[in-house]
Amino acid sequence: MEKAQITDHLLMVTPIGFSANPDTAATNPHQAENPKDLSTVRLQALEEHRQFRDMLINHGVKVTVFNGDPCHADDVFCNNWFSTHQDGAFCLYPMMAKSRRPERRSDIINFLNQHYQLKVDLSSWEQEGYFLESTGSMVLDRVHKQVYAALSPRTNQSLIEKWCQNFGYTSCLFESRDKSGSLEYHTNVILFIGTSIAGFCPENIHDNNQRQRLRSALSQHHKLLELSPDQINNFAGNALEVRNAQGQRLLVISQRGWNALTTAQKDLIYQHVDQVLTPSISTLETYGGGSARCCLGELY
Repeated sequence: MEKAQITDHLLMVTPIGFSANPDTAATNPHQAENPKDLSTVRLQALEEHRQFRDMLINHGVKVTVFNGDPCHADDVFCNNWFSTHQDGAFCLYPMMAKSRRPERRSDIINFLNQHYQLKVDLSSWEQEGYFLESTGSMVLDRVHKQVYAALSPRTNQSLIEKWCQNFGYTSCLFESRDKSGSLEYHTNVILFIGTSIAGFCPENIHDNNQRQRLRSALSQHHKLLELSPDQINNFAGNALEVRNAQGQRLLVISQRGWNALTTAQKDLIYQHVDQVLTPSISTLETYGGGSARCCLGELY
């Protein structure tokens, strides 16, 4: 079987209980505090998510949707606790926020068990204080079996090494810092990898050796799209390339992220994908601190 970087099937979870989560605020500076009228925020989030889902389906992407839990503020960001792989395996992951751990729901896991075989369950490491939040923490070059990860409180180096041993990957590790100097909470905020293009933010990697090593590794197989810290703050790095039923390559990036790019950057992207999908999800971004890629669980 030819290795594939992208998939045509995504999992999404509706944001029924959506709100800013105080348990994640300390490590996620992108999220704002909840307003007094939380019901309006939830209605807006649900409508944004519905339109996002419909946009994907209307462009030929298969989407499996689970209803969210009213008690789960962040379950819309479903890519943080599981991953699936082309060899038929799936993996479960440990999450830092205690309030997020129940997102690993039995009904979704049962769905995964119907289509994949559980290869590794790392979730018990939560009890030891070690965390690795799936494809939030790790950006995968699935074709060349390389993991890219920005180390942070949510992304533990020893667990990355365990994961690589199980899945036969090598790792490229680095530290990325936001404008306040804090470690960026998730790698997929500052880096994405498509079939032939990769976007990343070199300015946020302060260590020159790490920056050059990352640039060298990414450029071996991909054209580089360099993003600025301001573009990262607007979620321009939180993108995912997918494939539709016609075999076209689609880059999914929020409207906010797309608008932050220059004309030259957009032209470069269009050299590597057939279409760009730009859902408007400002409520999810403002109060959840995550964007388009965070809402998408890849099903291979």
